[in-house]
Amino acid sequence: MYGLSVSTMEPSNVKEAIKDPAWIESMLEELIQFKRLDVCELVPLPDNVKALTLKWLVKNKLDEENTVIQKKTRLVVRGYRQEEGIDFKESFAPVARMEAIGIFLAYTTYKSFTVFQMEVKTSFLHVKESTIWVKAGTKGMMISSSVLQTLVNQSPRGIFINQSNYVLEILKKYGMESGDTVETPMEIKDKLDLDQNGTLVDVTKYCSIIGALMYLTSCRPDIVHATCLCARYQAMPTENHLKEVKRIFRYLWGTVNMGLWYTKDSGFELTG
Repeated sequence: MYGLSVSTMEPSNVKEAIKDPAWIESMLEELIQFKRLDVCELVPLPDNVKALTLKWLVKNKLDEENTVIQKKTRLVVRGYRQEEGIDFKESFAPVARMEAIGIFLAYTTYKSFTVFQMEVKTSFLHVKESTIWVKAGTKGMMISSSVLQTLVNQSPRGIFINQSNYVLEILKKYGMESGDTVETPMEIKDKLDLDQNGTLVDVTKYCSIIGALMYLTSCRPDIVHATCLCARYQAMPTENHLKEVKRIFRYLWGTVNMGLWYTKDSGFELTG
């Protein structure tokens, strides 16, 4: 019912957002979290130093049926304007490598642990938020769903992960959610090259598509080879390169629900 009561259109700027009480409420909640966690403190602006400006990021969170279930807002600083020694001394970002997530899922399957997915509402670097936790008192481990943007299904046979929602999202974003499907992400005999005489295409859009596909490779190793080949030509992509990328999307359209199985009886011996 809540999803039906909120607008599905995302505002393009803050002026549009503040016309909707739901977006205002989401923004206030973000500011309250800043105060609760002591994220920052007001200090006098030093002489001859320009203040860093901020920006609101707004996005509708959808469920499996593309119904709006939450309005998410984030207040971020325009980091590209920061100067080392003035605005910061060092920078860091704790991240979980996908290889580590794979080992985690394989081990929890082997040990018959239960995996709990959870949504991290607010996290800041200085709070030392982790991406994996052990649930005290039970044979269970928790993983932040923001790490994978992945659906984790667990059964007595093992753990299955896939990114079907993300696949559908990028198919729709790039207008590839219809048409004929193919059985392989690229032709067996296809050989990509620089194609120096080919017609150039939009570099920004091509790089955006490659980035979307690279993110998907975490649980779709079947598209790694084709995606990496296409990624070589991001500097000057041509229609031939774009054609190969579109073939990957046609393959994904026919294999939306494919993913990775971590089976219970696969053992945990390290082999190579």
